[in-house]
Amino acid sequence: MDSAVSAPVLVLGGAGFIGRHVCRALLAAGLHPIIGSRFGPHQDRRLDQDLARLPRRSIRFDAHLHAAAWRPWLDQVGLVINVVGILRQRGSETYRKVHTDAPGALAEACAATSLPLIHLSGLGLRHDAQSRFNLSKLAGESAIQASGVRGYIVRAPLLDGPDGYGARWLRRVANWPIQFIPARTAALAPMAVGDLAQILATMARELLHAAPACRIVELSGARSMSLAHYLDVLRDPARKAPLVRLQVPAALARLAAHVFDLAHLTPYSFGHHELLQHPNLSAADESERWLGRPARTLHPSPGEGAPGAATASVPVRW
Repeated sequence: MDSAVSAPVLVLGGAGFIGRHVCRALLAAGLHPIIGSRFGPHQDRRLDQDLARLPRRSIRFDAHLHAAAWRPWLDQVGLVINVVGILRQRGSETYRKVHTDAPGALAEACAATSLPLIHLSGLGLRHDAQSRFNLSKLAGESAIQASGVRGYIVRAPLLDGPDGYGARWLRRVANWPIQFIPARTAALAPMAVGDLAQILATMARELLHAAPACRIVELSGARSMSLAHYLDVLRDPARKAPLVRLQVPAALARLAAHVFDLAHLTPYSFGHHELLQHPNLSAADESERWLGRPARTLHPSPGEGAPGAATASVPVRW
């Protein structure tokens, strides 16, 4: 067996929505993932039988803010993939710690031991953002680039998959008879989470043999579309009844996002509200290059791409 390929791959966030798909893709590629998670093996019941058998390391990001704290976890590892992220702050898990300080410290530790790193970031981050969610992710990218680590920073778009919190919520909303859509949202290009996982596994195989200087890779789904069109794509084609779509003024949508953040309700956050104000598209999409085929919009499921009921877009009068 190739000694490089046999080296374990530590997947930070490996028990989460994206991480589970990444671990499965690594296994399919003949690699050997280790799940790094803030949950212990007896706390997390989200893993299927194959993933439950993988080795585990219980790692809390908010406790690993310096390179020295990461070094014991990197022993006998050939590569690190970081897909950790938080939608909202909770206790000691702040945006700065989880999205900026811990990834920066991890990158510094990886650079010191010549260990390559794949870091998952987000598409559409802007320096003029106001949300701490978006600014912390952008600062994390800067910290990783400054560390001198080798590997990739991957900017991913909105992801679709049946087991994701946000994806499940959007699929549920798509089948409501009445939908509330923020006004003036920009175009987006959703991507199947399985495609992202396959790309990260391909990158991992490459990095285990030769690690180039760190660079940013932007990914995108198959099609650019509006949020309303995306809900049409997600809508169950068996639903024949027409729906009413209400356009919510931008100021009210922003206020709702802040309320949802305070109450920890729905995946719609102020950070996502900001991202929807600008095209969530890649200027240099590399998805097809890494996949060897066009990327998909939806995670494989019946009726992909088939719009459901006829819609009527109605502005809300306040």
